[in-house]
Amino acid sequence: MSRQRLKSIFWPDADLEKASANLRQNLVRIRRFQDENNFRLIGSNFTLVYLMPDGIDWDLREFLDALEGEDEASIVSACEFYGGDLLADIGASSPEFEEWLSEQRERLRGTLIEKLAGALGDDTILSPAARSLCARKLLAVDPCNEQAFQTLMTEAAEQGDHARLRHLFERCERQLMNEFGVGSSAGTRGLYSQLSRNLHSHPPRNGSS
Repeated sequence: MSRQRLKSIFWPDADLEKASANLRQNLVRIRRFQDENNFRLIGSNFTLVYLMPDGIDWDLREFLDALEGEDEASIVSACEFYGGDLLADIGASSPEFEEWLSEQRERLRGTLIEKLAGALGDDTILSPAARSLCARKLLAVDPCNEQAFQTLMTEAAEQGDHARLRHLFERCERQLMNEFGVGSSAGTRGLYSQLSRNLHSHPPRNGSS
């Protein structure tokens, strides 16, 4: 990207001389940091600033690679590599950059939600442990996702944990009511009723409730 373009993005309200000085100072800091840590990611010349990604590993690349896979290991890796919004700790910048960043965050979050929702479908290839991990990650990213709640409710029933089953259902109801002013869907309510009946009809041998 041209130096001129970067100056307009990061320092839109500064005059040309100040913006140029800011960019030069930051490129010097970047170069020094890279020298101290023996790697190269960002380079520059008189007109351009460019990325040199070969040989560099970072979580975003690993996350995007994991999203491409369809096997359990890739799906689990996508959960592990997604640590939250892209550049969550970056300070405020120009409106143009903020708009771009918001779009990227929404795109990455939405892609993960779609991936996990698909993995938790009826024809899932996931093991019970992987299903649990994906459902919990899905709830962390999308706290009102009923599919994730249904997966965890089914898991609780399979483990004979009626208290956890009830807690998850009540949490789902509360979350949806707080966020949208509605209760859970008929599917979620029906699943809870069925799982509760099954647990009462066939209580676990260890006496859990």
